[in-house]
Amino acid sequence: FGGGIPYGGIVELFGTESGGKTLLALDFAYGAQECGGMVIWDDAEKSFTKKWSEQLGLDLSKIWLNKQNTVEILSDWIKESCIYWRSQLTHNEPILVVVDSIAVLECLEAQNGSQLDAKADFGNRAKAITKFLRLRQPLFDEYGIGVILINQLREKQGASKFEAPDTTPGAQATKFYACIRA
Repeated sequence: FGGGIPYGGIVELFGTESGGKTLLALDFAYGAQECGGMVIWDDAEKSFTKKWSEQLGLDLSKIWLNKQNTVEILSDWIKESCIYWRSQLTHNEPILVVVDSIAVLECLEAQNGSQLDAKADFGNRAKAITKFLRLRQPLFDEYGIGVILINQLREKQGASKFEAPDTTPGAQATKFYACIRA
């Protein structure tokens, strides 16, 4: 990582299930707290464990925890949280945003729609994630906020022997907006 997550930068952590992605994000969260900073954590996957986090040395009072899996609502919550905490942390202490995980995010239209319309879901979700990153990247950059997007590897259906067999869900935008992919 070259010394950590850059202020204003997005890191995409991706891999197989139980591969240590959340654990690595918790380690970065610990580092942010050690520097006097705040952690804004969206637990869309519902895998955040308070007891485990405390055992790792995290101060739960310095973690704003949300369990939102709707991209549009998450986007606004992150914006409001980042603006609030940057106004509270007056010495440029780090703010770390963690989204765990991109793979389970849904767009508002899909949550309110019919399951019969599922074919358009992936395209709509990809558009919502792309818009989220396009709208919030300038905010992350302006306020110097580090972001970790946790993602999962999926087997690419119909991949030829000349293509990579794996892909990450959530559109191509995470690849383009991430300054580090690991």
